[in-house]
Amino acid sequence: MTDTLRLGHHVNGTSTKNDILRVPGGGLLVLDSAADLGFLTDYRAANPDADILFRATFPNEQSLDDWRWKVDTLCDRADPVRHLLTGILTPWCESRQDSLDDMKRYGSHTRLAVDLLHQRGYTNVIGGSWSTTKPNLSWWPDWLRVGGSACDSYAKHEYARSLSDLGGQYGYRQLWDATPAEHRRPIYITEATFDNDAGGGWRAVGVSAFDYRMLMTAYLRDCWSALYIKNVFAFQTAALDPKWDSFEYIG
Repeated sequence: MTDTLRLGHHVNGTSTKNDILRVPGGGLLVLDSAADLGFLTDYRAANPDADILFRATFPNEQSLDDWRWKVDTLCDRADPVRHLLTGILTPWCESRQDSLDDMKRYGSHTRLAVDLLHQRGYTNVIGGSWSTTKPNLSWWPDWLRVGGSACDSYAKHEYARSLSDLGGQYGYRQLWDATPAEHRRPIYITEATFDNDAGGGWRAVGVSAFDYRMLMTAYLRDCWSALYIKNVFAFQTAALDPKWDSFEYIG
């Protein structure tokens, strides 16, 4: 289904790499567990203009502790495939922001990470990786002001809960509207599709492949009408943990 939709693939492992090479979609967001040099070289050769973004995973990827170690480790894992990439995500995913102080601390650490990644030669550093319905828009300008705006692009996750409850989809519109003009950057939707808020994807929700296609087609059309949306990646394929199997759309 992704070849028609032109959804990008959020790739957790390499078990579906042959299917991805056959149905390339709109690009790749690869976890470090899927950063196979041969696979990515073949994908890039066949899709010279496609996005390939890189994200490293950590035991506690929401924590700001050991930020320097996380950035160094991120670079160590990405460096072998850096020549194939069009972007790299900062080493935090869905970081908690339970207070304004938390938000400001996340923003200042984001600047530190972006500066270090730029020093290491990465030119499209993508920050935020906000979970569905986040960030708190009243605190968003503070995150930007203290350092988040150092990012070259921003990342956001957007999931529908069901066909009748679109949940956090289309939240990127409010994020863009709440961003001061001088801090506006391209936005990547790095995770999208269905999540029932209990760790269940489209198969657990009971959505058919046809309905999946219809909902995501409508969502993508809206995204592409917003020129600041750079790409949209379906979560996910080649899960390394069975708890994510209900999100699988290839295997």
